[in-house]
Order: sequence, then structure tokens, then C-alpha cells
Amino acid sequence: FGDVDRGGFDLAVDYRFYFKQRNKYPAPDGLYWGPYASIYNLTFAGQSNVFDENANLINTVGIDADIMMYNLGVQLGYQFIIKDKFSIDLMLMGPSFTRYALDLGLDADVALDPDDPFYIGMEKLLSKLIPGSEVILDGADFNAKSNAKFNFFGFRYGVQVGYVF
Repeated sequence: FGDVDRGGFDLAVDYRFYFKQRNKYPAPDGLYWGPYASIYNLTFAGQSNVFDENANLINTVGIDADIMMYNLGVQLGYQFIIKDKFSIDLMLMGPSFTRYALDLGLDADVALDPDDPFYIGMEKLLSKLIPGSEVILDGADFNAKSNAKFNFFGFRYGVQVGYVF
């Protein structure tokens, strides 16, 4: 893709309950559990030229995608406080319910045939990037702007590093 424009944001809120009997130091140091909610937004806009085997331009395809993911779940983690200035937060496990809202459109100079290699490649790429998207991509018409909403169960895990100013 040429002339790519990407963006997005992430907003997360969680509440933690620290295990007092299990932890050696007072909160926020130690093992915790708690509910969380998060919102992820990803946007992508780009354009690609499609060439035949003789390097002749046969089509120009633009893609416009906006993906929103709403997560609600419970997590288990461990937070280390180092010298009252640094924190390392290990989010060990966080099963979640996720609601996806996907707006997707392709704008092509020449309408795409579902058997076109570019069309097939786009379906494969999107199914790798968006978990569960093969459900809505099956039989989707990329020649028109389309949107879909679907649910997915997943997990939250990760590492965060913090510093107190």
C-alpha cells in the first residue's frame, strides 16, 4: 500500500483487589485481581496499485477501515514496586468478552471479482489481523462500504512499566 494513514487509541480502566494475606508488602505491591474495561480503536486508510504479469497497471484499490473493540473482563496480575519510583505490572491472565465493530470499504477503479488474487489476499490479511473476522468476511462484498458487529472471547495479558515523577 502507498500513502498509508494509520491511527488509533487505547483506553483502559481497571480496579484492583490486593490479597492482603498473600502479599509481603502493602498495596499496590503484590498479587491482585479485579475487573477491567477497555476500548481499542484502529484506523487504516491506504491505496494500492494492482499490476498484471507484464507490469501494466490494471486497477487502483483504496481501503478504508475503522475497527472498535470494547472489552470487559476480569484479570489476575502481580505488581512490583521498586524503590518507590518504578513499577512493573505483570498482567498474567484476563479472560474477556469483546464486542467488535468493523467498518470496512474498498474503492476500486475496476470492481473486484471475489476470485481476484488481490481480493483473496485482502481477505487473508484481514483474517490474520482481526481475530474472528473470517466469520464476517465470508461472502463479504468489498466493492461497497460494509460494517459488521460480532462478539469474541479472548484474554488480556501484558507487561507495563511505570515511573513516579
